[in-house]
Formats: sequence, structure tokens, C-alpha cells
Amino acid sequence: MNNDKSHQRVGAISNAHAGKYFENEIFEYFKNSEFLLENNYILSLGISSKKNHRFDLGNESTIIECKSHKWTESDKIPYGKLQAWN
Repeated sequence: MNNDKSHQRVGAISNAHAGKYFENEIFEYFKNSEFLLENNYILSLGISSKKNHRFDLGNESTIIECKSHKWTESDKIPYGKLQAWN
């Protein structure tokens, strides 16, 4: 078991770098499928008072929020991450 307390993804400079790499891979996937998306797509959300929210990728009909999670080193389900998936 890794005793490193930084909680950084093994083999990555940082969790932010790992997430950005995954986001870029998704962007390229959709780009190659001719599905046009914008990076950092901003959408105004709310009912009585609206706020802008930045999504990783999007267009007028689709928004995408990228999450890059991995199984634990012992190949077990990361239960703490399952809540984020819901």
C-alpha cells in the first residue's frame, strides 16, 4: 500500500494534470467524431437568480463534465468516489 499522504495519482504530476489529460482525450474523441464542443463551456443556470457555471465541454445542446477516477491500487472499487458519480 502506498503510504504517500498527498493522494496524488500514481504516475501523474498532480490530480489536476490527470484530470486535464482525461478532459483533452474526451475533447479529441468528440472532435474526431465531428461533434463540435467548446472547452470551458459556460451556461447560465438557475430559476429566480441565474449564475454562470463552467462545464468542461459543451455546446448549445450538450454539456459534459469530465471525471477521471481509477480503481484503488489493490484493484478495489473506490467507494468514496461512487458518491461523486451519483
